[in-house]
Amino acid sequence: MTNPILKKLRKSQISRNEIADLLEKHIGTSPNEVNCLQAIEAIFCIKNPDILKDYKLMSLLAKEDSCDKIRAFIDQLRHFVEK
Repeated sequence: MTNPILKKLRKSQISRNEIADLLEKHIGTSPNEVNCLQAIEAIFCIKNPDILKDYKLMSLLAKEDSCDKIRAFIDQLRHFVEK
């Protein structure tokens, strides 16, 4: 992963909100398939174990369209933060 935005996901003490911000920044306002796939791949490099153990979050990655997957993932991250 050479993208500087996505590299930041590897920080060990990264919050859900920071993850959502970085993923949104990477895919932009009109996401394309390549950026969405890169973002999904980057999710698996996240060092925060609570993210990877969150079944509800990870199950969102089973959707058909990669851009739908990443949007749903970001929305769920933000939903958790808002509570």
